Amino acid sequence: MKKQVIIAACVLFSLLIIATIAEYSRPKPLNWEESFSRYDKIPFGTKILHDILPSIISSDSIIDFSDTPYELYDLYANNSSSLYVSVSRVFSADSLDTYSLRQFAEQGNTVFIAAYQYSRAFQDIMEINCDYVYSNELDTFHAENFVSPHLKEKKPFLLRRGFYHAYFDSVNATNTTIMAVDSNNYPTLVRIDVGLGEVILSSNPIAFTNYTLMHPYNYGYIERVLSMIPEGKSTIYWSDYYSIGERKSRSPFRAWLQNPALKYVLWLGIITTLLYLFLYGRRKQRMIPVMMPPSNMTLEFTKTVGTLYFEHGNHKNLAEKKILHFLEFIRSRFYLKTNELDASFVEQLAERSSLDIVRLNHLFAHIRSIRSSASISEESLVALSASIDSVYRECGEYKGI
Repeated sequence: MKKQVIIAACVLFSLLIIATIAEYSRPKPLNWEESFSRYDKIPFGTKILHDILPSIISSDSIIDFSDTPYELYDLYANNSSSLYVSVSRVFSADSLDTYSLRQFAEQGNTVFIAAYQYSRAFQDIMEINCDYVYSNELDTFHAENFVSPHLKEKKPFLLRRGFYHAYFDSVNATNTTIMAVDSNNYPTLVRIDVGLGEVILSSNPIAFTNYTLMHPYNYGYIERVLSMIPEGKSTIYWSDYYSIGERKSRSPFRAWLQNPALKYVLWLGIITTLLYLFLYGRRKQRMIPVMMPPSNMTLEFTKTVGTLYFEHGNHKNLAEKKILHFLEFIRSRFYLKTNELDASFVEQLAERSSLDIVRLNHLFAHIRSIRSSASISEESLVALSASIDSVYRECGEYKGI
């Protein structure tokens, strides 16, 4: 039964390992989530654009942040040759964020934003109006082409879109230039002149994801859009705030981790606690004394009793006890009756024990002689004991003293 349980456990363990390996090696399904995150390599992430953008517009550096434009306005307030980039599903900037971006553009910088929807505060300040058509079919395409004859292609760009087909249904014609339109002639890419700079808005953020950049033909669409950004932008400010939100630590120890001194104290406490648990966490108890196993006193008792009888010279009594013990051994070992120790008994004992019948006849003759005698000598007791011990020895049951 135990062997069967072990085999069953081994089989189940092997099946578990095989299932784990199969699950681990199975190809993962493609993730079509519209994350628009610079960290994601999935089709609708923006890692490729984030990595190649500095080389395309010849920028010196790219700064990533996950805060609102208002919170980081001091970072780029005095710049006049920088680029702000945001790609998201919804650009939900409030009035403070929008004014910060507008002031940033007025100083000669460029703001590039791609989103399906824009907040009402942003639309009011930028004097635009956005609309969209919702569809429950994700795997659809729409055509876009540029208005400028220098950028326009004979064959429109077929850009994949998500559930939203967004566009700008009205703009301020005095400071806004329509750069690209869809198949219904709705603007999908506009440039708003603000002070010394400009704000470039796109209604199709998927056009700037990894999926579009990997398409050999539609890559030209992004090239033409990026060519609208004036040259000489020294710094790129890439914002993920409106796509993935703030990436601040939500740990309850964040106040400690923000301070270098408190951070070292925290780590020192954690390491000290772990060392204490490792070294002193085991249960302590007093030393257990070594207990010797009890010795077998049967042999000593037998020797004591034998010595007692021997010293009193009662050889006949001691011989009778030894004979009784020997006959009990024959009854329990060979299942023979010991009432009559005659020739028939000796023959049966010789057959069952494979002992020499001559020796057995001699032994039982000696036993009968002792029983019929009133007393025996020491030599007779020793001879009886030697004969009986030899039988024990040959039967594998040596019980001699």
